[in-house]
Amino acid sequence: GRERLSGAVSAAEAQLSNARGKLSALGSEYSAMQAKEKLLSRIQENFEGYQISVKMLLTEGKRNPDIARRICGTVAHLMRVPKKVEIAIDVALGQAMQNIVVQSEADAKFLIGVLKEKRYGRVTFLPVETVKGRYLDEGFVRLASSCEGYVGVASDLVEYDAKYRNIYVGQLGRTIIVDTLDHATAVARKVSYAVRIVTLEGDVIHPFGAMTGG
Repeated sequence: GRERLSGAVSAAEAQLSNARGKLSALGSEYSAMQAKEKLLSRIQENFEGYQISVKMLLTEGKRNPDIARRICGTVAHLMRVPKKVEIAIDVALGQAMQNIVVQSEADAKFLIGVLKEKRYGRVTFLPVETVKGRYLDEGFVRLASSCEGYVGVASDLVEYDAKYRNIYVGQLGRTIIVDTLDHATAVARKVSYAVRIVTLEGDVIHPFGAMTGG
């Protein structure tokens, strides 16, 4: 009886030790996630990664409500991008990620006035009321979507509030995302090199045939 009890105690101790190990691993994972969250919120708060003029204007907006109320956000900030297409969308947008979305031309004019007065530099503004998004012609979409490796038109692969539809169609509605460079070259031939194609790894085939990658 004593041996059986001793065996049960040993087993229970082993289970406890195992559970402690798992708890410790989870604790480390949680700490790492907390650290990442802090870093991301710091980046968001200080607008790290943005060009100086955009950063200065957004920072000014935190101090001045008259500026803040005219800014909807940056192109990067107002969309959600699925992990699978992150690199492709990043490359497809390039510097346009930092463009600032505003409601009207009047808001853009006001903010350009602030930039000039403070000598912050230049920023591109996208007024929701006037930007017209032009989506890829249906014929090109049909041709491309019949090819192997086709992922979709870039503007269809990101999520955003419906009121910003013209902004994202304007920026991404004429770019096709394809999985690999081999498949991208096949799609490019199919659409007669008339459309910009970006791969999931960030390689680009430009209209008229130029290629960027590395």
